[in-house]
Amino acid sequence: MDGHLLETLETLKTVYAFLPKDARIVPGHGSVMGREDIQWHIDYLENVKKQVQAAINEGLTLEETVQRVKMPEFECACCLQRFE
Repeated sequence: MDGHLLETLETLKTVYAFLPKDARIVPGHGSVMGREDIQWHIDYLENVKKQVQAAINEGLTLEETVQRVKMPEFECACCLQRFE
């Protein structure tokens, strides 16, 4: 992603909308994924965007933002294993 959250998010949404429900995605790295896995990434990036924007709106520093932004719903072992 290299700092291009908004562009990556829009690209993922475009790809998701284009793919048939039974599509299989073979990424350059990682395991074969289904369309629902793209949605997982969209949800993750939307959550990052929302939490970081809230921190910006509060005037937090980068360090404070890093400490504040936590997303335990994306830390389950099954989610992390899927993309190793």
